[in-house]
Amino acid sequence: MRLTASVTGLQDIMLNTIPNDIAILLEGNHGTGKTQIVCQIAKKYLKEDGSRLYKDENIIIFQASQLNDVGDIIGMPFINGQGTKFLKTEYADPYWLTTTEPVFLFLDELNRAHDFLTNSLMQLTLEKRIQNKQLHKDSRIFSAINNGSAGGNYSVDAFDDDAKKGRFCIIEFKPTLNEFLTYAKQKEFHKSVIMFIEKHPDFLDAYAFKKETDENDKQPDRRSWEFVSKSLIYWEKNKGSKLSLQIVCQGFVGNTIGLKFVDFHYSTLKLTIEQVLNLSKKELKNYIDTEVSVVGLDFLSQEIITLLENKKFTKKEIENFNYMLENIQAEFKSLVFNKINDKQISKNNFLIKKVKEFYSTIDTEEFIEL
Repeated sequence: MRLTASVTGLQDIMLNTIPNDIAILLEGNHGTGKTQIVCQIAKKYLKEDGSRLYKDENIIIFQASQLNDVGDIIGMPFINGQGTKFLKTEYADPYWLTTTEPVFLFLDELNRAHDFLTNSLMQLTLEKRIQNKQLHKDSRIFSAINNGSAGGNYSVDAFDDDAKKGRFCIIEFKPTLNEFLTYAKQKEFHKSVIMFIEKHPDFLDAYAFKKETDENDKQPDRRSWEFVSKSLIYWEKNKGSKLSLQIVCQGFVGNTIGLKFVDFHYSTLKLTIEQVLNLSKKELKNYIDTEVSVVGLDFLSQEIITLLENKKFTKKEIENFNYMLENIQAEFKSLVFNKINDKQISKNNFLIKKVKEFYSTIDTEEFIEL
């Protein structure tokens, strides 16, 4: 059985286990945070005096799949010696190159680089050298590939033979559920995202629940849940529609999981009407401002009617209901009165008694006689 490295495990491997003259190749599913985590760990390498080994400007990220020219790696060619008979082609230093300070280069998606770039990338990775220029002895080159075997749809080249693989220590990276939840809480993800993943941990990463989804449906990953969280916070601030939220969530985590998440989110918003009627004035005002439009006026009015049939109300509950009638849009008042006046409901003498009791301390001019 192949063991995998979590975030904590990867940090121990990078900092305490493998010397910097050995090439590391990280293998893991897309969207698991490989780039972000590796660069965070890079900042923890220290010199003997306790200062950071790699400055921020010397932590360089290359997306190998997006490199289109060898010059991106080794620099652009130019002719040296013009005006003399000793012309020769040399290469200008690429923007990131320094030989006087250690650099940390992260080459992501190395297995998706174009074939004509592979040799230059391999020289850089294994020898820490570009043409005839050697990097600082404390420089480290760290590579990563997406794990196509997990079911991803990748164009994978360059690492399909054992000769190349044999030059690396290949580590399979798999951050734990708890590491994601800790990160989500530190980054203040929306509470619905955290609660949903706690309840449905299989929905965190792609392919774990393939049987529940359409074969061609987009699959969620840890990165996409962060996008869901950011969009949900923005959606709440701007009071977007439920349909818009459904479409956006499907766009991030797929059709099946997107709809399940939105349904879950709405279920977390639905305080019972009894809880609503016992909020403080400040809490009730916030509820009206932020959640009534999400919960829906029809749902809220129906919950009130249902409660009327089964409860004797306190003075605070009566006052809060009066506040709701005065501060929620007029449609809410209309819905409540219409439901009270419904013929089926009005036949219930017990309900009529409760309704009159409920209205005993408020303006009854608009009250419909039962």
